[in-house]
Amino acid sequence: MLIIVCRGGWLLGLACLVLGPLAYGCSGSDGGAFSAGLDMQFDAAPARVDFLPTSLGTTSERTVQVRHVGDEGTLTLTSIFLDTPSADLTVEGPNEVSLEPGESVEWTLRFSPTGFSPIAATLRMEHNVNGRGPIAIPVTTPSQLGQLTVEPSVVDFGPVVSGTSQVEKVWMRNIGVETLEVQGFFLKSGSSTDFEMLLTGDSAGPLEPGTSRLVEVSYTPTGHGADAGWLQVLATGLTPEVVVALEGNQVGPGIQVAPWSVLFGAVPVGDVQVRSLSVSNIGNLDLVIDTVVPSADAAEGLSVMWGSDEVGPWVLAPGEKEWLDVIFAPETADQVASGDLGFIEFYSNDLLAQPLSIPVTGQPGAPVLEVSPSDVVDFGFIAQGVTGKRVVKLINHGELPLTIESLEVMPPASSEMGVAWDPGFAPTFDVPSPAVLDPGEVQEVTLTFLNDGAPQGTLYGSLKIVSDDTQHPEWLLDLVGHRAGEPTCLPLFNPIYTHFGGVPHQTSKSTDAVLVNKGTGECTFHDAWIDHCTKDGVLDVCVAEQSSPHFKLDGPLPVGEVIGPGDYVTVPLRFEAPTFVGGPESGVDNYQARITASVADPYEAKFVETPATQPGWTPGPNLFGDSGIPHLNIYPDTIDFGYVALGCQSPSLMVSLLSSGPVPVTVNQLLKSNCTDEFVLDDLPEAPLEIPVGQGVGFTPSFTPASTGERMCEVSVMSTDPDLPVQKVVIRAEGVQDVLVTDYFEGKSVQEVDVLFVVDDSGSMMEEQTNLSANFESFINVALEWNADYRIGVTTTDMSSIKGSLQGVPPVVTPDDEVDTFIDNVLVGTNGSGTEQGLLAAQEAIAGAFKPYIRAEAQLVVIFVSDEEDQSPGMEINYLDAFVDAKDGQLDQFLAFSIVGQPGGCNSSAGNADAGMRYIKVSELSGGAWASICNESFADALTAFGEGTFGPKTSFPLGGFPKSNTVTVLVNGQPCEDGWYLGGEGKTVVFDESSACLPMDGDDVSIQYELDCLEPASPDTP
Repeated sequence: MLIIVCRGGWLLGLACLVLGPLAYGCSGSDGGAFSAGLDMQFDAAPARVDFLPTSLGTTSERTVQVRHVGDEGTLTLTSIFLDTPSADLTVEGPNEVSLEPGESVEWTLRFSPTGFSPIAATLRMEHNVNGRGPIAIPVTTPSQLGQLTVEPSVVDFGPVVSGTSQVEKVWMRNIGVETLEVQGFFLKSGSSTDFEMLLTGDSAGPLEPGTSRLVEVSYTPTGHGADAGWLQVLATGLTPEVVVALEGNQVGPGIQVAPWSVLFGAVPVGDVQVRSLSVSNIGNLDLVIDTVVPSADAAEGLSVMWGSDEVGPWVLAPGEKEWLDVIFAPETADQVASGDLGFIEFYSNDLLAQPLSIPVTGQPGAPVLEVSPSDVVDFGFIAQGVTGKRVVKLINHGELPLTIESLEVMPPASSEMGVAWDPGFAPTFDVPSPAVLDPGEVQEVTLTFLNDGAPQGTLYGSLKIVSDDTQHPEWLLDLVGHRAGEPTCLPLFNPIYTHFGGVPHQTSKSTDAVLVNKGTGECTFHDAWIDHCTKDGVLDVCVAEQSSPHFKLDGPLPVGEVIGPGDYVTVPLRFEAPTFVGGPESGVDNYQARITASVADPYEAKFVETPATQPGWTPGPNLFGDSGIPHLNIYPDTIDFGYVALGCQSPSLMVSLLSSGPVPVTVNQLLKSNCTDEFVLDDLPEAPLEIPVGQGVGFTPSFTPASTGERMCEVSVMSTDPDLPVQKVVIRAEGVQDVLVTDYFEGKSVQEVDVLFVVDDSGSMMEEQTNLSANFESFINVALEWNADYRIGVTTTDMSSIKGSLQGVPPVVTPDDEVDTFIDNVLVGTNGSGTEQGLLAAQEAIAGAFKPYIRAEAQLVVIFVSDEEDQSPGMEINYLDAFVDAKDGQLDQFLAFSIVGQPGGCNSSAGNADAGMRYIKVSELSGGAWASICNESFADALTAFGEGTFGPKTSFPLGGFPKSNTVTVLVNGQPCEDGWYLGGEGKTVVFDESSACLPMDGDDVSIQYELDCLEPASPDTP
């Protein structure tokens, strides 16, 4: 018997009528069902189960029934189960059942939600009906929250004319079952700045189920070609983030001029020079250039010529290029002082360049004479019949060659004063002729004064210098000479003492001793020698005729050279620094010797020595040199500009090269590698250069991206530091498309902390140790506030005897100990080594005495306290690696803090200190901080260190430098409007410890900001 059951709508019924017995599966109830059109058949209802929203903690039920609707056979149902990964859905009923015609069976589905997300499941059954697949009934549960959707998912603005705006609508809809909160709208990082959100006061806020809200997005193309962006909407509910793609394409002309500036340099007055510019249409419509003219404030003589056409407009098709000439013909030398000649302005139909201005620099070229000395030449006292000499320098400071026409001493002084003949400089000849000085060239001219007059009195004169300097065609230089009677020879070293300064061990340094004739007549140089000098207690003793082992004559002596009154000769000297012999406490060895010079006095017919030996007195040393190990400290040695938007220049950051050893350090060379033109390094110091002890030089790199992507530049610094002969400064930056950036973080708190104090125990540290012990409670109180489980040990900087061992009883302080216990431990005394090696001592302690107290899950913190620079032998980064290795390579599990001398050192009533740059570097590289040891109280520093050690994470470094007034902070999606500030050179968000929105462990932190966008400097900017 064949039964056709046709239910479920007119279309299905029509199919049953047409197909008749062939229409299997045409059975169904109002809710839909499964059936078979044979003698043995079934009907399963409903065909799907959709639960309604159900509150947490309650249960909803639905039933599923299967009936044998045939008239013969036994229907067998087996392997009945609910296919779902969620325990929130269950099924109750038989797992196997047999049904006779007309019989039915039910199963109960239960939904007991424990979460808010929707669930999809399937109730499955096997059966014995031939030709039919297993019964599969879909089961769904709804979202228990609001759910945000945004339409359309892609906003395509299509072509938009440059300089105009187009607005498109974006609809937000809550398709969930509860009210959601729209929290914010952002253009994601990398979006083109041509897109802008047009928000109203009600754009954010609650959004009821089933309701919609409008957001508008504007597209104003400012570049050329296609633009892309992404609109990000943040909300509560099931979909916390929805991203809409933004697309647009500029239509219009685009003017591009190359090069972007015109450089003429120096152009002689009356000359004409031409520079060419290319003008291109980079747009996709015809470019119409109406006029090209110099700006209203342009210098006279600046003009433009466009081919043979003097009058526009000029039309360039897309991709077409033409050339024009910029002409500069200066008429006077003083018409431009600054070098800025004005601008060439292009007026066109490119709405984004109205006008496009190209800077022009240059100046009328001219020679410029400078005379040194510029006002008076004083010959001093000259005896009768003796000639005195003085040197005058003529310098061309102009941009064009300078012609010196003549040099003439004006009467009446010309009978005794004159210009010495120089075979290489024609204006000094008896019959003078002109000579030319190139730009920057220096010419020395010797002037003479032969005293042919009375034994006393003063002679005045003037030197007239005639040149083609248009500002000073005749330069008058005053001359003065003092007459003296009988001539004398009086040799003296000037200065009396020659100091070589500090010289690295096993190297040498050369200089000159200057021997001046302070007499009124002439001396003739005869000889010079160096005697050895030693220390006898506090006295310096020089031994005649015993050669110095460290100070040497460094070249031929000026034997036979006549030294006129006021004139001088130089004696070449060399200091050879020996190996280190002063012991580890000294840091620097001091050496001395005595140089003696002998001259012939023609008037007394004898040799005269200086310094002279007097009856009962022997002259002491006049040569001094120090020997030590130079050290170059570079701070910082890593700069990360982070994100920098295209068309912007990053802030400039200072890199300091500091001489922190006992003797000067010499920087021999600075080499750039992988440094594109995007890295501005124009002020790199010129090497070689010597940096005195305690002083430094610096440079200020910045970054202007030409395209998106990450860049890295290295500056290698080679110096005489024997431990670190080559150090590198790594500079990193990343070009991004847009100025709008969002950084994401996770809150973190610290409960278990292992702290090692490394305290300087040298002779100068008593007041600093007292300061530390008196204010230690400021540090420990923070730990108590956060109920931290701490272990605190103390070691010293002495690697001669202490060597990283822990000080005090007990050696490690815990919350079970009194605060006074640490106070006793930290007073380590002042008998330790003067060679402070805090970094090495910390490494030894962490690998040795303190190691048993370091817990696997605890934060490791090292706090350095010293008034001297660290003198550990290794590089800072090596010690940092060792500290991090103690935490299995987890950098976020280690922090260093320092109370040390600030860069450049410090002096105060609380004490004096050298710069502790090595400690500062390790502290900052680890993410810690430092404070000055010259502060009158350590309370503030220890409190800050405690907050950074024990409390929640308060510092969140940003990916780029933000504009301070554009930073928006969200914690768990909620705005945090106060309780934080920008620190770390303005690149880190730092929460106050008392902030109401201080992120705790696991909190989501998002920080949105606009990148600081500085105007890129032009190539001519100094």
